[in-house]
Amino acid sequence: MTDPSAELVSVIIPAYNAAETIGETLASVRAQSHRELEIIVVDDGSSDDTFAVARWHAAEDSRIRVVSQSNAGAAVARNRGIAESHGTLIAPVDADDLWRRDKIARQLQVLRHAGPKVGLVYTWFAAIDKKSRITSMDYRPLAEGHVLQEMCRRNIVGNGSSPLIPKHVLAEVGGYDTLQPHFCEDLRLYLRIAERFQFALVPDHLTGYRQTTSSMSNKVLEMLKAYDQVMLEFRPKYPHYEAEFHEARADMIRWLFRKAVKARKMQQAGVLLLLTLKSNPRLAGELILDEAGDLEIGVHSRVQSAFARNITAMLSGSAGHLFLG
Repeated sequence: MTDPSAELVSVIIPAYNAAETIGETLASVRAQSHRELEIIVVDDGSSDDTFAVARWHAAEDSRIRVVSQSNAGAAVARNRGIAESHGTLIAPVDADDLWRRDKIARQLQVLRHAGPKVGLVYTWFAAIDKKSRITSMDYRPLAEGHVLQEMCRRNIVGNGSSPLIPKHVLAEVGGYDTLQPHFCEDLRLYLRIAERFQFALVPDHLTGYRQTTSSMSNKVLEMLKAYDQVMLEFRPKYPHYEAEFHEARADMIRWLFRKAVKARKMQQAGVLLLLTLKSNPRLAGELILDEAGDLEIGVHSRVQSAFARNITAMLSGSAGHLFLG
């Protein structure tokens, strides 16, 4: 049996105009307790200093290689990195996310214990803001083994920076779908893996998933369209999971609507509401009532509520702390 500590893991980092965050991302990758890494940064046609920052880290750490391409999207960049990799295992990480020091080592341990039936090992993630402060540690799925039904209900992996995937598994499912319009390509990949392999979990918040109002995931209408395109591949194949697909789409709409309102993208929120009114009037009514309820809350109540949440977070020792602090 291969010694996990000696196994080469290929870290793939697609980067587009990520100069403000990629340095911290690379620092968290370089600090991994599992030292046998090759780190491939694919600069996807950035117009800022992404390439220069990555090259600086490459000069400091011989495990890093930086390649460039014309802007083609994250899926193409990830596939490019995978094609140039030499490791038997692939660990993708987005250029604004972070890893705790023992992430890869703990995933390797789980994978080697589980054996070849497992095609993906994921971790819990902590949501972090633009200053890398934890805003939530609520995401704690427990699904393992045959998870296709659960994946039809929700994306248990949660982001593109959590999984560790054997390279042969990626080859079997065709890698990231480059026809997907820059959204949800990771969800499609995970569903394809779940059709053929089992999943395993490290139940700890080892991934820091950055969520900001300026992030790509705030393009709510485009993201819903991409989500629906992914589901078009899987819903006809699994009619016995129709209830899961239905609830998953409703959750996606709720999440996107709240993101649009929070980001003050009221036009997108309004269009999303109108689309929902046509397809799911009950859900549209729920969104309207939730938003109306928020508007009715007085300023004093808002202050009290925010104060209570902050005190609870402080006592729990979670939200507000630096992810790598």
